[in-house]
Amino acid sequence: MKILIAADSFKDALDATSVCLAIEKGIKKVDPTIETICVPMADGGEGSLEVISQYIACRQRKITAHDPLMRIIDIFYLLSLDGKSAYIEIAKICGLQLLLPSERNVMETTTFSLGELIKDAILQNVQNIYVLLGGSATNDGGIGMAAALGFQFLDINGEKLEGTGKNLEKIDKIIHPGNKNSFDNINVFALTDVKNPLYGVNGAAHTYAKQKGASNEEILLLDQGLKNLASKFDKKEIALSEGTGAAGGLGFGAMVFLNATILQGTTWMIDIPDLDLKIQEAGLIITGEGKIDGQTKNGKLVHGIAACASKYRKPVIAFCGKLEATQNEIHNIGLKVAYPISENEKSHQEAILKTSENLENTAASVFKSINALF
Repeated sequence: MKILIAADSFKDALDATSVCLAIEKGIKKVDPTIETICVPMADGGEGSLEVISQYIACRQRKITAHDPLMRIIDIFYLLSLDGKSAYIEIAKICGLQLLLPSERNVMETTTFSLGELIKDAILQNVQNIYVLLGGSATNDGGIGMAAALGFQFLDINGEKLEGTGKNLEKIDKIIHPGNKNSFDNINVFALTDVKNPLYGVNGAAHTYAKQKGASNEEILLLDQGLKNLASKFDKKEIALSEGTGAAGGLGFGAMVFLNATILQGTTWMIDIPDLDLKIQEAGLIITGEGKIDGQTKNGKLVHGIAACASKYRKPVIAFCGKLEATQNEIHNIGLKVAYPISENEKSHQEAILKTSENLENTAASVFKSINALF
């Protein structure tokens, strides 16, 4: 039996490649003759560029830009070796991973750095720009990005506003940069599996701003600000489209400022390594990520892989750091079974430190009784 191991990273613990190798090592402990193939995966958030670089011939383009609080940092994006495409990961340039918990202030954070990287990519004469929207520390509707590209945002007194979340509700007028940064000849794609609209009870602020440091009062202000931003455009209904609330409204910003197309991130990531064909050739698929819960079925990588495997009636099992899904939810995700690897650890920190060891041991334990499973 050929086993396909296609797992995501375990956040703060192991990258996707290390997760796959730890699972493989556990399997080989039980039976060294079992044929395995490791295909590290990502969901469009943290670690996506590392995965993309394994399947697409790319080089790093390093530049000096700004972090979410406008501090100077050295960051990078990927350029395909054929020069046609740029790949930008939001988590690396304006993501929560760049801030200490005490620094999370979604009223002050900005997507300015995305605009800086896009400007640089334009200078490289790319034809396509792919922006992976997972893991942002922002809720500025993309006005920070737009400001870096030459857009100006004015209040009722004609004063220029910085591109931060707190200024969304103050926007009275938007001045476009003309042809300075034209996207007529560039295809921009915003990748996300988030289905939230820009504003409202299920919008960006109400759904995600709290984890980015917002208080209840600030969430209401941000939501009103995003609604105000949408009112400045003719096609206001765009703001209610699925995915416009991704990355603090950056999905919407990408559409109105960059003329971007929103793509389903998981589907796109699955297509890169031709995972569909690899699933057809395997007898068992193993996947995994840091946490599996009731929300996993809403566009997460594990669900996407399970859905792909179901087309060929291939069984899928998963390993995770934390299992918060019921048996019914596990079934709805498309998994035969899910295994938590850290149930015996005394603390979260201990669980993180022992992730590789626990993955390996859990995989070995499962495969000692694999026949009983099937």
